[in-house]
Amino acid sequence: MANYLYFIRKILNILPDKVKDYIKITMAICFRKQKYKSVFPDDKILLQKYTVLSNGSAPTFFGYHDKTPFSEDGKKILAMSITADDRKFLNECTPMDIGFFQKQSNEKFGNRFFPFSKTMTWCWQQGCMLQWFPNHSNTKVIYNTLVDNSYGSEIFDLESNSVTLQYHYPIYSIDPKGKTALSLNFSRLDRLRPGYGYKLFPDPTENIEAPNDDGLFVIDMQTGKHEIIINLNQLRSEANRNSCQNLKDVQHYINHATYSPDGKKILFFHLWAKKNRKGQGMQICIMEVFSGKWFVLESERRVSHYCWKNNYNVLATTQNEKGQWNYTLYDLNTKKNQDLGIEFVKDGHPMFHPTNKHLFITDTYPDKLSDQYLYCVDINSKHIEKMASLYSHFRYQRQVRCDLHPRWDREGNYVIVDSTVFGKRKMILFKSGI
Repeated sequence: MANYLYFIRKILNILPDKVKDYIKITMAICFRKQKYKSVFPDDKILLQKYTVLSNGSAPTFFGYHDKTPFSEDGKKILAMSITADDRKFLNECTPMDIGFFQKQSNEKFGNRFFPFSKTMTWCWQQGCMLQWFPNHSNTKVIYNTLVDNSYGSEIFDLESNSVTLQYHYPIYSIDPKGKTALSLNFSRLDRLRPGYGYKLFPDPTENIEAPNDDGLFVIDMQTGKHEIIINLNQLRSEANRNSCQNLKDVQHYINHATYSPDGKKILFFHLWAKKNRKGQGMQICIMEVFSGKWFVLESERRVSHYCWKNNYNVLATTQNEKGQWNYTLYDLNTKKNQDLGIEFVKDGHPMFHPTNKHLFITDTYPDKLSDQYLYCVDINSKHIEKMASLYSHFRYQRQVRCDLHPRWDREGNYVIVDSTVFGKRKMILFKSGI
């Protein structure tokens, strides 16, 4: 069966994108009619009690699964809201409101959106890198925005209702102490991986396969200084040594760069693709922050998403050469990995429970019925608990798709997702029950 599905995927990959989308949508409609006698079931097939958070009728979401939108005291949830149509990829980088939802006196979150700033540097999958600033996670927020008509970032103080610091470089992630942040070329990222970078400015490195002056950067959050810590040409050289693929005429880029919980390591994806974004390859790299030494953690399997379990272990969704998906735990000390044997057949977006590290939440992409699932998984017992099933609207495909991207609060009491189950992007809050 696995080989059969593998060849089906190979055939589908040859077809134009619009044809593939038409086939998927048609099949989903047929399957839903067969199972539910309707394309849109009345109950939306939600399994748990939930709270919907949205800015009225405006599409509202948070972004990626690698950071929590909850404040330290659990009283605020960060969010982004746009007035433009969220089914059109060209609406990326149009004006967007940044704000939060607040817990009321009855200890429940109210469905009122409190905007405090705006930005035009954002994308459908990762937003504007909106997040709480470390050590000030009740009052200060950092996000990407335009600074002096270029990509940049700024810190906003909710108590004074003002911008307190601006940086002339966009952030990707911040170290847990708030001393440094990682940065990269968001125009190059958008060109080679649409939906993850920004399209406001052209990529000055477009005609260079692996620039010496582009790669992964670090920003000193006190001085604002910005320096490259590894360039794309270095990464290409290592990939040429390790890869059996033909790396001729491919362009290299970086994505998914995060710090370990103690801030001493950096994990990032080094990827390459032809200009038409076909024939993609990758290697997963680990860098020691203080020494600058780095190594390739994975170059044989495709790695899609990951999360840190602790300072030395990373959980990732991986796909082998037969197209089979696994949840794989990597040990950074031994450089070995272990497939957990969890019975998932699809990719997902994992995030570990903030205190019980044998538990993680994850999701799935839409199945043949166009349903997405939210799960909680116990690594020790291999028990999988289905928390919710959410219908994904057919119109949200490819770059404008709305993944659930599940995220815990800081104590593990709540899980929040982005979803189109109600026809537009909205945030849905679940009580975890754990």
